Amino acid sequence: AEDLLTRMVNPFLRDPVERVTRDPARKLGWNDRLIGSMLLASEAGVAPSHLARGASIALNLLCQEQGRNNPAALLDELWEGGEEDQRREFKELILK
Repeated sequence: AEDLLTRMVNPFLRDPVERVTRDPARKLGWNDRLIGSMLLASEAGVAPSHLARGASIALNLLCQEQGRNNPAALLDELWEGGEEDQRREFKELILK
């Protein structure tokens, strides 16, 4: 996590938008990039509302890519593991 934070604040490292938005299905996995960050924030006592906004954008992009119109069902397909209460809480934050 420290390495990621260091890279995020380094103004000399630039990622093209195409690379950042690539593979939203993987990044929305329960223990991966977006939801994993929400889990870490929540465990640290920080409300993951801004991370949920990013996950919402990724979810909308994925729905467009796959021609889907039910983002909640898509999250259910992507998420394995995790406690049901936490999955429900995160889903509510993302689908706001």
